[in-house]
Amino acid sequence: NLISGLMMLAASVIAGALWHGFGASFTFYAGALFATVSLVGLLFLRHPRGENRD
Repeated sequence: NLISGLMMLAASVIAGALWHGFGASFTFYAGALFATVSLVGLLFLRHPRGENRD
């Protein structure tokens, strides 16, 4: 819980800095970019269906 809370605090500070420095729309575009990068990473890291995970 400590690490999760610290990361959420860091994310909020970074989002606030982006909002203050570049405006609201840039902050949401950055969030969309991070979500897209995460999704692409998950798609490449998932296991094939027929393969045994032992």
